[in-house]
Amino acid sequence: MNETEELIKAALAKHVERTPHAGPILTALSRRRRRVRPSLIAIIAATVVAAGVAIPIAIQRPEASAPPATQQPMPVESKGIKMRYGLKALPGFVEANRTAAIDGSNQVRTWMKNTCQAGTPAQQCTQSLSLIMYTARHPYWADVIAPKGAHPVRNVDTPGWATWDSQNKQAKLTWRPPEQDTVLMVSLHDSEGDATRKVFDLARTVAVEDSAVVQPPLSFGWLPAELTRTSVTIAGSSPSTAETWIDAETTDPRGREVQAKIVAKAIDSPENHTLAVTLPDGRQVQLMASGNAPLPLDQLRKIAENLKPEPAPDKSWIGR
Repeated sequence: MNETEELIKAALAKHVERTPHAGPILTALSRRRRRVRPSLIAIIAATVVAAGVAIPIAIQRPEASAPPATQQPMPVESKGIKMRYGLKALPGFVEANRTAAIDGSNQVRTWMKNTCQAGTPAQQCTQSLSLIMYTARHPYWADVIAPKGAHPVRNVDTPGWATWDSQNKQAKLTWRPPEQDTVLMVSLHDSEGDATRKVFDLARTVAVEDSAVVQPPLSFGWLPAELTRTSVTIAGSSPSTAETWIDAETTDPRGREVQAKIVAKAIDSPENHTLAVTLPDGRQVQLMASGNAPLPLDQLRKIAENLKPEPAPDKSWIGR
């Protein structure tokens, strides 16, 4: 994985820092920060310190666990899962991530912009923009629609909630669109400043969309009963280097999680809750269990035995 791919993951984690559980992939990103090399941890820490203050939050994670969500099958359409919303990104930003929960409870799209001058570390000048959607199927819906600690605002004619940092380089705007049982969030990290005005302008460009999709590279044929939430993601800086994976987790962000990622060379390390799997079509999969108490190895092996290949996903939209 190159530095740009790691920056994309760091940006996604930063957009949802201290916000409600944004779905399987964002939880995976948050957990994965504890496993990646120290340089990425330093990138995230430096970003938080640079803000100088704690960023107010538009939505907060509930302390109590939500009731279990209904298990949903992987999509049967080869065209993938439709992304319900899109926006007109700021000049120079290109799309770098699409994430969708299989049950329709949340989706994430992220755009990135590299404004680095020669010799400047990418983490100091890469800008990021995310559009996040929640629906009433989300296990923390009650907290999503009743945010705490944010500034009440109006987005056009719709009530909303806004937050920003002291330097106005990071801002979030959350609101309810006309579509029933839906909440949207636009989150922007822009080193050029004026982030609050920009998120309002961006929110006005958000519209229902039916052309963008994200396709699962494989699917789970079997999962333990507790892993009721599944999602798919594609993320990267170019079609040739982008990563694709699926996740399954509990409704409790502190619970167990399993990730299956398509890789060039999988590593088999059962003692580290990691298995190497080869699909019938020859693609290799890195299967990893994580959480406070990772799944027993026998369950992880059963998941590995029941992984099902899907057609290679379209990644041509990355970098556009």
